[in-house]
Amino acid sequence: MDGPVRFFLPERGVSALDTRGRPFWDPDADAALFRTLERTVRQTGHRQLIRVPRNINDPEFASTIAAAFRTLFGRTGARRRLAR
Repeated sequence: MDGPVRFFLPERGVSALDTRGRPFWDPDADAALFRTLERTVRQTGHRQLIRVPRNINDPEFASTIAAAFRTLFGRTGARRRLAR
């Protein structure tokens, strides 16, 4: 696969239950997960891990992903050529 791939890591929780004051809030476990991903996923110009200081359900998290999509594919959804 040679297309662009982005993994967005929500630093303030990976679910609605994984947020401050909720049953699965465990920032240490989330940090361990993200460190492991950063160690094991080989990042390249096309494959990147991106930390976002939001919960996965925050509108700002979705906006970050949408902005990255528009950067990669434009508003029409057509893939832009990336320099190799």
